[in-house]
Amino acid sequence: MSHEPSRACSKYVDVPYADRGRGPAGWDCWGLIYYLSRNYFGNHVPSYLDCYESARSQDSVSRAIVINAKAWQRIEIGEEEPGDVVVLTLAGYPIHAGLILESGMMLHCMEGRGTVRESYLVNAWRHRIEGLYRWIS
Repeated sequence: MSHEPSRACSKYVDVPYADRGRGPAGWDCWGLIYYLSRNYFGNHVPSYLDCYESARSQDSVSRAIVINAKAWQRIEIGEEEPGDVVVLTLAGYPIHAGLILESGMMLHCMEGRGTVRESYLVNAWRHRIEGLYRWIS
């Protein structure tokens, strides 16, 4: 797979966090994945806006991830490709996600940090990996 979309996505570093945002003016973690997956990787992933009332709601976000996981193929570390998704746990819940740009690197957005590019294999994230997923629907 070409790495061009991954390089193009890097220009979105520093986009601010916006709860339930779905565009480059501001987004939450899923909004980033929604926008970039559709516009750069050709994956027409759902917005999931009807599945959670706020990205701050651990219960509804966790429930949305678990319920909607069947539309995704779980893959192992080492099988990931640009455009896949890494789901991460925070406070024990699978409530955060990042878009894989290349093996070991993700782009993700968090309240208080905005959009950042970093490794999901560093100690701060590796132990929080719930799984890696590929869009199949």
